[in-house]
Amino acid sequence: MDKILIVSGSEKSAKSLEALISRVAPPSSYTILTSGSKARRILLDEYYDYLIVNSPLLDDNAVELSRMIASTLDTGVLLFVKEEFFDQTLLDCKDSGIAVISKPIIMPVLSQCFSLLTSVRGKISQLKRENSKLQTKLDEVKIISQAKCLLIEKKGCSEQEAHHLVERRAMNARISAKEAAGQIIRIYSD
Repeated sequence: MDKILIVSGSEKSAKSLEALISRVAPPSSYTILTSGSKARRILLDEYYDYLIVNSPLLDDNAVELSRMIASTLDTGVLLFVKEEFFDQTLLDCKDSGIAVISKPIIMPVLSQCFSLLTSVRGKISQLKRENSKLQTKLDEVKIISQAKCLLIEKKGCSEQEAHHLVERRAMNARISAKEAAGQIIRIYSD
C-alpha cells in the first residue's frame, strides 16, 4: 500500500487533493499536513512513497521543499502550482524528477502524471539496485587488485600467480575472494 504525504496551505485544499488523488491512486494511506516545516521533519523519520505539495505554502517555499525531498529521498514528488507560475516552476524543477501540474487540476492530466511518476519511480528504484550491485562488485575488484599488487610487490610473483594465490587462499579457507584479498592486504601492508 502506497503512503502519500499531502502538504497544502489549508486543511480544506488538502482534503480536496486527497479526494482527487484517491481517484487515481487507490487504495493508499494518506497523511495531511498544512506546514512545510512539519513535512520536512516527518520525512526525516518516516518514509512516504509520494509527496504531494500544493503551492503556495504558508510557512515554506513549495518548490524548495519539493526539490529538497526529490534530491534526498526515493519519494515521488508531485507539485501543484497556479497556472501563471507553471512555466517558471517547470524551469526551476528541471532535472529534479518532480512532476509539476498547473491548477486548476484536470483529472486526465493528473492521472497521466501520477502514472508517469509511478513508472519513473519504479525505474529509478531498479537503477539504484543495479548501481548498488555494480558498486559492490567494483569494491570487490579493487580489494582483489590491491591484494594482487601487494603480492606482486612483496613476493615477486607474476599477476597470474598473485591471482592464483588469492583464489587458493579463498578456496582453502572457504571464504570469498574479497575476504581472502582482505586477509592478504592485512598481512602484507606496512
